[in-house]
Amino acid sequence: MDAPDRVMTRFHFSLPNDYMQFWNAGLLVNDHTKGIRVSRHSWLSPDEIADCPLPAYKMKSLIPCAQTPGRDHYCWQVTESVDAWIAECPRDSDFAEGFAPHFEGFVFRSLLDEFADSWWIEDQSLIAAIFREYATRVSSILRPSWAEAILKCAAGTPMLNRWNRLGVISEEQASTIIRYELAFPMFGRGFRQHAG
Repeated sequence: MDAPDRVMTRFHFSLPNDYMQFWNAGLLVNDHTKGIRVSRHSWLSPDEIADCPLPAYKMKSLIPCAQTPGRDHYCWQVTESVDAWIAECPRDSDFAEGFAPHFEGFVFRSLLDEFADSWWIEDQSLIAAIFREYATRVSSILRPSWAEAILKCAAGTPMLNRWNRLGVISEEQASTIIRYELAFPMFGRGFRQHAG
């Protein structure tokens, strides 16, 4: 049985088309030379999604798609009434929060967050080249207005942010774009992620 079928068997959830587009394009590898490596999380492959260990008390409507270095997850929140959206699910909290309206929006937001505050790139010339390459890689998959925004952001001049880490846009620029482009009913809203 292939991985998407195993995801369906375990979660009763079909991996969304936007996720599969990024996966099939080879972009959801955590390697900056081939895919899109970001600081805040690692993308989960279909196999990793199918096999991801989740606590029994986690709501069954949450299906993981990325994991942080601290073992927190980003998950699709699946309900019968609306399309699956992405939630940020800290492991040490009973509550999760709406993060993006869909997986494409999750990739878009992850790139904007990375462009404002990269934790792993410390070389100014390297960060500029890597971010321009990321923007080029996603430009054929992201909706045109988002691809254009990412290309424009990636062309920014590297600078140190308030945490003394590199970025090519300010935190305020990233936040403004995120609020404007990714608004959806659960954006920033908390909800119970653990049963009981």
